[in-house]
Amino acid sequence: MPRGRRRADLYGRAVSAARSLRLTSDLLRARVCAAQGDAAQAAARLQQARRRVRTPTDDVQWWDAAATIHLAAGDAVGSVMALATVQGATPSALHRARAQARRRQAELAPTTPSPAVPRAPGHVDVILLSGVHLRVDGEERATPRDVLPLLLLTYLMTHDGADLAATADLLLPPARTGRAADERRDAARLRGLIARARHLLGDPGAVLVRAGTLSLGRGYTWAADLNTALATPGLPLGTLPGWLACPWLDDLRESQV
Repeated sequence: MPRGRRRADLYGRAVSAARSLRLTSDLLRARVCAAQGDAAQAAARLQQARRRVRTPTDDVQWWDAAATIHLAAGDAVGSVMALATVQGATPSALHRARAQARRRQAELAPTTPSPAVPRAPGHVDVILLSGVHLRVDGEERATPRDVLPLLLLTYLMTHDGADLAATADLLLPPARTGRAADERRDAARLRGLIARARHLLGDPGAVLVRAGTLSLGRGYTWAADLNTALATPGLPLGTLPGWLACPWLDDLRESQV
């Protein structure tokens, strides 16, 4: 290669390298301005750098910087568009832009958690002496066939921490088959009553099972007209409605005879 041509080639490479370094320097300054919150200066530096773009590699570098600067300025849409331009609108480009936007929003979000507002205790009324009703904060929840679940709630209001097996014996009808089979059946029926009571209240924590015992959730205040009646001295239990039939109440009736 002739000496003059070699010199021209070297000069061209030097100019190209210098232009690339100036582009990198301008983009770096634009990123610094964006990081410092100076959006106007960052945009000016970005536009200045755009004039130095000559090759596809320069173009990719410029659009990548533009995406970062848009995101730093809170312009997630601009960031997505920049990445879509440089990467041909590929799904990975959109995913990267969304991930950067989420990280930026997380960084800008307040770190002090808002104080939790305690939930006011709900009030539960169980009515069995004038129909079959379960009211939670005044809202009717029960149907006439829900006598046994409501008896379970009524019983637990005055027998907190009741034994599971004893509760089954006192609330479920007497067994008609062998003892072992009855125990299994009664345990399954009691689980069904607990599930039904929780469903009526709309809260799995309304009836708690712990270490073989039963109790009511502490997030409620409880009242039952049957318990009020049973606490009345001299109440003739024979006058209770006929649908209130279970070993617990039958034993109370017999104790008055």
